[in-house]
Amino acid sequence: MKKAILMKVSFIILFLFFSGYFAESQILKDPIAKKMISEGLNKTYNFEFKEADEIYEKLRLKFPNHPLYATLKHMELYAQYAPIKDYPIAKAQYIKLLNQAITQAEKLIEKNENDAEAIFFMLSSLGSLAAWQSDNNEIMKGVNTARKAFSYMKQGMKLTEKQTDFLYTTGLYNYYIEQYPEDHPIVKPFMIFFSDGNKKLGLQQLDACYQKAMFTSNEAAYYSAYIYLKHESNATKALKYINELVEKYPNNLLFKSRLAECYIGLGKYEQAEVIVQALLKTSGKVYPVAAQVFEGILQEKWKKDDKEALIWYSKALKTPMDIRFTQDYHAMAHLGLGKIYVREGKKELAKTHLKMALKLSEYKSTSAEANKWLSTF
Repeated sequence: MKKAILMKVSFIILFLFFSGYFAESQILKDPIAKKMISEGLNKTYNFEFKEADEIYEKLRLKFPNHPLYATLKHMELYAQYAPIKDYPIAKAQYIKLLNQAITQAEKLIEKNENDAEAIFFMLSSLGSLAAWQSDNNEIMKGVNTARKAFSYMKQGMKLTEKQTDFLYTTGLYNYYIEQYPEDHPIVKPFMIFFSDGNKKLGLQQLDACYQKAMFTSNEAAYYSAYIYLKHESNATKALKYINELVEKYPNNLLFKSRLAECYIGLGKYEQAEVIVQALLKTSGKVYPVAAQVFEGILQEKWKKDDKEALIWYSKALKTPMDIRFTQDYHAMAHLGLGKIYVREGKKELAKTHLKMALKLSEYKSTSAEANKWLSTF
């Protein structure tokens, strides 16, 4: 099961509560709670974590035995600390909250196995757990957890006509259940546990969700842009989705970094440079690395300054790689260095970096370019 599907399940499930489908749910009986959840999630999306915390604490007091708070809070922590495994205190709190959400959801299901709200909070928690296990190389645990989550996800697949928000999970599933084994052949034997997908249909469903859904439109927009950049090499289509997200959530560094990537892919270097300079001033272990790689690309392709580009690519590689957050940026940096060393006549160095780019990258465009340059030797 693709990690990307599972990582975002938490957001999906909470948005679905507002859609009106789960008419008998505990949370929906409280219009004030619904409004608070919506406001809290918007604050989280816009990286206003202090403000989100204030809202979530009120919800914790209002629903002390419900998995709502634990789910909202571990989602917030994951967005705030990237990568969270590198922040011991936040990581411990994240795991504790994740287990708390699972336990609380289990208790609700024990009381009523048909409790839709409890089932979907369980899906949220299992999705986050599977993503965590996958990130930490607990492959078999991740697969088993994903299988459990899939049993709940299938229910949503049957409801897309009645409830358009379900197009998000369904679209992601249809795309990535085919794409992920292509990128990671090692998981192919485990795919027998899952239904077949359809990448073209998945993209159509994500776009329909973006156009029609009430609460999962943001997620559909982000992952549509992500897929078009990473797997389809189509920055033009990616741009239309990511632009809207940056306009709605101007503080979201993840959305901004994708926008810079779109601009670079389209050769709109001046627009990209504005964003890159802002990202270079941020802290943490993800967005500065992205900005350093982007600056290297700008120096190489726009300003035609290989020496300056080499400095930026090398700087990006000094930050330890994280599989989820920075692996592809490292691949881009290795690709850039490889091309520079080719031009400098340093063939062995060039081969080393180009092969590393090929090993690390899941971006179709990066892999294709690395192969192209390797073929010249």
